[in-house]
Amino acid sequence: MNTGLLRFLGVALVLLAVALAVIPQFTDCQSQGSMITLANGKVIPMKCHWTAMAQIALAVPIVLVGLAMAVRPRKMTSFWLGIFIMVLGLLPILTTTLLIGTCVTPTMYCNVAMKPVIFVLGGLVMLIGLVVTISSLMKSRNKV
Repeated sequence: MNTGLLRFLGVALVLLAVALAVIPQFTDCQSQGSMITLANGKVIPMKCHWTAMAQIALAVPIVLVGLAMAVRPRKMTSFWLGIFIMVLGLLPILTTTLLIGTCVTPTMYCNVAMKPVIFVLGGLVMLIGLVVTISSLMKSRNKV
């Protein structure tokens, strides 16, 4: 695979991961002033807040893989690297839908703003993984 393309994809992964970590912090319900008030008067965050916090942890390995691709692209040409990147892109989407989720009401800010952003960013990470996988397959096909 072309090292220039791998470097570009690595930088793109880092930028997507930073966006994945930062944007949900400003698009959850708590950032908009909405929280749950319990019967005893205690105020707690909604579950979309925890989804936003989880995105930070999920962005860390994406940043590390992106940095590795940008710094040492010749060592990073592998079919399994692409599969790993696709899984890393799927995890934020699964966290938003199945694992933690967002608020129940479809008109809440997290469902209108945060969820679509996470879907797009996760999908773009998965797309980069698909490009790495396909180019690795094509490279190995050309060697035979």
